[in-house]
Amino acid sequence: MNYHFFHGDFLSRRALAFSGIAAFHILIAYLLLTALVQPPRLEDTRMTGVVLPNIPPAAPPQTTPDFHPSDLSGPIPVPEPGPGALPQDQSPVVAVVSEGSPAGVGMVVAPVPIRPLGANQLPNTEDYYPPDLRRLEVQGATHVRVCVDAQGARQGEPVIEESSGNARLDLGALNIARHGRYARSVQGNTPVGNCFRFRIAFRITR
Repeated sequence: MNYHFFHGDFLSRRALAFSGIAAFHILIAYLLLTALVQPPRLEDTRMTGVVLPNIPPAAPPQTTPDFHPSDLSGPIPVPEPGPGALPQDQSPVVAVVSEGSPAGVGMVVAPVPIRPLGANQLPNTEDYYPPDLRRLEVQGATHVRVCVDAQGARQGEPVIEESSGNARLDLGALNIARHGRYARSVQGNTPVGNCFRFRIAFRITR
């Protein structure tokens, strides 16, 4: 065998193997480099929206206080008036309770009655009795209503509420009411107007 041919063939195979190994490493290095440098793929993350209706917040549940019959045994609480509330009537009142009713049950609130201060004064009916009717012994009684102001002064004309059956006797009763003097009236401590009713009778006395 030729030594030179063998030596040259060995070197060429060795160089070819070395070249293959180097190329393989270069390929691996290229693949690693491109894998690292390549930007990551982003998934399509499109967002979709849904418009919800404008729902008002739910009102808090209302609670009903428990009621027990024993609650009627004491005074009934009255809430304080809020700002801007109208003032309540300050007129004095009287509480009327039915007999035999438990406290706080069957209570009726009534206004204080109007009361006169003093007595009413009417003229003598004999002064207004028509003389001819007296001679004929015509008799009768007329019911008259008179209204006065807070000072006791008559307001307007007297009114016949029930006739005597004779127009002249009724006229005499109206004249008596016109010339009467009337008491002042109060409700509690407040002066007020009032109306009085009278039965004016024309009778023959023996």
